[in-house]
Parts: sequence; C-alpha cells; structure tokens
Amino acid sequence: MRYAIRKLVTLIVTLFAVSLLAFLAFSVIPGDPAVLQLGVNATPEALDALRAEMGLDRSVFVRYFEWLGEMMSGEMGQSFAHGVSVRELVGDRLIITGSLMGMGFLMTLGIALPVGVLGAGGTAGRCEHRPLQGILTGVTQVMMAVPPLFLGLVLTFVFGVTLRVFTPSAFVSFRESIGGYLFYMLFPALAIALPKAAMVVRVIRSSVRDELRKDYVQTAVSRGNGPRAVLYRHVLPNIAVPVLTFAALTLIMMITDSIVVEQVFSIPGAGRLLVSAIGARDYPVVQALVVVIAAFVMVVHAVTDVVARGIDRRIVF
Repeated sequence: MRYAIRKLVTLIVTLFAVSLLAFLAFSVIPGDPAVLQLGVNATPEALDALRAEMGLDRSVFVRYFEWLGEMMSGEMGQSFAHGVSVRELVGDRLIITGSLMGMGFLMTLGIALPVGVLGAGGTAGRCEHRPLQGILTGVTQVMMAVPPLFLGLVLTFVFGVTLRVFTPSAFVSFRESIGGYLFYMLFPALAIALPKAAMVVRVIRSSVRDELRKDYVQTAVSRGNGPRAVLYRHVLPNIAVPVLTFAALTLIMMITDSIVVEQVFSIPGAGRLLVSAIGARDYPVVQALVVVIAAFVMVVHAVTDVVARGIDRRIVF
C-alpha cells in the first residue's frame, strides 16, 4: 500500500510538471491564434480585441493558473478555433481513440499470447518444428517492419476497395450504431495490433529461450518434469514481468499509431483533433490533449510497476 501511495504522489507531481512545461512551450512557439482566425489583413484593434477575448493579453503565469484551475475542474478551457468548451470538444474523440487503442491492445494480446506460447512450446520441447518455427520467425519479422500507416492502406484497399467489406471513410459513430461502430473500428484496430503482436511474440520467444538456459530449468527436468510442465509451471511464470512490461510499452506506443491510423481511416478521434489543433494554434485543445496523453502514459507505467511488484516482490523501481 505504501508503495502504491508513493507512486500516486509521484504521478501527481510529474503531471503538474508536465502541465507547466506544456503550457509554457505552447506560449512561446511562433504563431498568433488571433492572426490565424482574422487573417493578416485584420486591423490591430480587431487583433487586440480578439487576443483580449482569448485571454492572451494577460501574463503567462496568470493564464497558466487560470487554465490549471479549469483543468482541475474538468472544463479544460475554451477552444480558440471552435469557441466551445474543450471538454465538450474532446469528450467523444477521447472515447473513440480510447476504444481504438483498447481494441488494438486486446487484439495484440489475443494474437501474441497464444502464438508466442505456441512458438515457445516448440523451443521448450527441444524438438522444434523447424519449418513452422522458421515461418513464425519470418512472419513476425515482416510484421514488425510494417508500419501501421502502410498496413492501414493495405487493409483499406483489400477489404474496403476490393472486397467491399466496409466503406472507406464512412465512419459510423458509436452514438448511431454500436455494432456499425465496432465493425468499422475492427480494421484500424487490426492495423495497429498486427505489428505490435509480432513484437510481443518475439519478446515471449526470446524470454523463453533465455529462461531455458538457466539452472533451475535443468533441475526441473532432472526431477522428471516434461517439456510442457517445465514451460507452464516454471518458465512462463518467470517471464510474466518482462512480458507485462513490454505489453504496457506497446499500449503506450499505440498512442502515436492511433494518430496515424485515424488519418488513414478518417476516424474523428483525438489524434486527428490534435493534428488540426496544432495547425490552428488552438492552444487550449493541444495543451489539454497533451496533459491527457501524459496522464495516460504515467498511469499505465504506475499500474504496470504496481502489478509487476505484486508478481515479484524482489522488484525495486
């Protein structure tokens, strides 16, 4: 419990530092939101009036603490470009991106765990089916090298254009149809999941090989344990922590993957909003999304550390 409380305090302090750095960074980068909205031909009076309306005429630290208070209250400020509450603007988009990442992560585990354990089983048995193992190695290497952008384009061409399984760019909102929404999200989630699943499979197989070289495995074999017993009772429990840590890392990497895949499949998620907000110098939206992403990353790391420490009490972070 003390360890979890310490991680929570560290998370809060780090999140505060990230919010300050994000606000300061977007306050000093070139570009004037007022000029972007009114154009270069706007009068100085009109520009000053719009800056005052946006709150840009106040000092940076005054604006930061006002924005921090709005973030803590859940309002997240007011969008410069859209003129609405940031919370209202990003609410559904965060749900869309979160569900995309969630589906991709579940697919990654659903593919990687059985395939990885199957490949590891051949290794543990010391009688690898070399053609099968060679195919598995080749497929994982190819999938690891394929970026989600290219894989998304391939899936769109094959299943959208050629086979007409779904209609490209015809996004279905979860508020209209849950079934249609999940079906449309299946393909972008697959584009995210396949490369990550190949990476997790590779980690499982390499971890199993490393464990098989250790003395306790030879001891277990000398006591009459068969290959499967050695694998499932001794080896796999000992690779749980590194596999868990790498799986958490893949979940975090899916943030950047989702930004790219949302562009390919025309998904109105947080990634597309972030890209458009950066171009429009919509600082409240960008800052809110940066803080949300940072919070997500830190929560994933904290939960992973706590779970890993629960699995193996010898771990010290």
